[in-house]
Amino acid sequence: MRQRAFLSLVAAGIIAGTSGILIKYIEMDAKAIAWVRMGLPTILLGGWILYKKQSILRPGYQSMLVASILNAIRLYLYILAFVLTSVANATVLFYSYPIFAAILGYIFLKEKVLTLHKLLIFTSFAGLIIAYSDRSFSIMNDDLVGMTAALLAAVVYALTVIIFKSRVSRFNQIEMIFYQNLAGAIVFLPFFVIGFPLMTNSDFVLSSTYAIVVGLGVFYLFFLGLKYLKAYMASAIMYLEVVSAVVLGYLILGEVITSRMMIGGSMIIISSFLLNQSK
Repeated sequence: MRQRAFLSLVAAGIIAGTSGILIKYIEMDAKAIAWVRMGLPTILLGGWILYKKQSILRPGYQSMLVASILNAIRLYLYILAFVLTSVANATVLFYSYPIFAAILGYIFLKEKVLTLHKLLIFTSFAGLIIAYSDRSFSIMNDDLVGMTAALLAAVVYALTVIIFKSRVSRFNQIEMIFYQNLAGAIVFLPFFVIGFPLMTNSDFVLSSTYAIVVGLGVFYLFFLGLKYLKAYMASAIMYLEVVSAVVLGYLILGEVITSRMMIGGSMIIISSFLLNQSK
């Protein structure tokens, strides 16, 4: 099962790298995209749970609902980041979430931060400065807003990973994905209804593909791997998403990757990876 879990995570990481490409080609409001991404999995899995007559209101469901609300916020910020900035920018910055997990753990959980952890956090933020030091930003610059959204998404995601991991033994993969999407399916529904008349056939196909392939497929594979492998190992393997996303952005969208961005981005990703491994 460990080998199967490992291969599941490898596949999840590579497939997840297509998220930014799909979002770039969808001409819908970010909140409407968020509903399709979370609404379709909720409807499909909700129907399956009802068919199987499974009870999801088991001990621990309250924290799952909190994580669901946080995940809705995270997904909106995540999609907004891809809409406003490049795939490489959004992906690299989002994968700084282990850095924020360490900081939040120190502030709220009083977790001990080793000297190595402090060095990795410093290196990550130094990489952030180097990666984007050759750009000029204004307050309303799309790149800046998109990058800020990616960083905020990373902070929120750091919180949800902790909550979902604490409940992975009580809920199966299907139930975990259902809870993960439930709040967003409710919150973003009005925005989808408003934008529905403007949706093209292309938008429908791409957003549905995003919802099913990423919303169901990737997270099913991720939770399968998380069940049989340690959290730090699962998170480390998922860094394949960064490589997949950057390569696809370059090949399909022709995104320019500067030398400073490569150096700074590598510092961010390597620091986050090592921080995961050292826990």
